[in-house]
Amino acid sequence: MNLTSHKIFIDQFTPIAYYEKLRYFFKGEIIQLFESAVNNDEGNFSYIIIGARERLWHEDNKSYFQDEAGVKKEVDYNPLTYLQASYKKLNSKAYREFAQENDVGFVDGFIGYIGYDMVKAFEPKLRPAMEQLDDVTKAPDLDLMRPKLIIAFSHKKSILTLISEVKSMQDKFSDIEKLLKCSFASSPLIPAKPL
Repeated sequence: MNLTSHKIFIDQFTPIAYYEKLRYFFKGEIIQLFESAVNNDEGNFSYIIIGARERLWHEDNKSYFQDEAGVKKEVDYNPLTYLQASYKKLNSKAYREFAQENDVGFVDGFIGYIGYDMVKAFEPKLRPAMEQLDDVTKAPDLDLMRPKLIIAFSHKKSILTLISEVKSMQDKFSDIEKLLKCSFASSPLIPAKPL
């Protein structure tokens, strides 16, 4: 484990504004915002995750894993079985200690979404009925990624913590801090488009 963190005291903008700045800085990378507007012990942080270091997804009744080198392979039908086996190899104590030292809950791991259609993988008895449903979105039923960079914003303390195990991301910590501390121009609202 080579996790490194960098803390920035910053309270000028919201996580949405930071996300807007970062999506241009990291053009070409997957970037997602997990926003928490609740400010209590359970909802203290918003997270911006950047770049797919590893990725796990399920589509067309198959599960796939892409490693850090970009190599894609098919894995167990239930992708969570694959994750469980992978996590057994990790030194979870070291990650817990790093999280406590940095006062952040999420410091590494897979994050994303699990759609309703994944119930057919988790409850095999439901699979025949689920297979008969029309998939109108054609989106993966599950899409999880292990980020290259995690940016955790503490709503309580107004501290942004940059966390990464990837050297190329660690090298950008000071550039990210400069970017986030400079002035911000509002972006125009873009209307939502139906599927």
